[in-house]
Amino acid sequence: MQFHAYAYQVLPGSDESLHFAKTYEECREEAADQRRELKERDPDLPPLGPMKIYQFFMRMPDEATLLHALNHPDQTATMLQNACVIERREVGTLTE
Repeated sequence: MQFHAYAYQVLPGSDESLHFAKTYEECREEAADQRRELKERDPDLPPLGPMKIYQFFMRMPDEATLLHALNHPDQTATMLQNACVIERREVGTLTE
């Protein structure tokens, strides 16, 4: 079974940490909320760089991958991305 999801860069300019959502609109809204919260917490924060938004085409993990991920929670996100992502496309950018 295949599906798609959307993700934005939690740290602008870095794909190290991504936050996933079901729809593009939900993803964009959550990214905008994060930016707003950061500015509210620290009004002196320098301008944030652009945050890329991606569309991911994914497949469900097989049983062995899922069990391995459950047994290694510190590696779960990376492990599932490596096993499940078929394709990733940049579909937007969120800026100030």
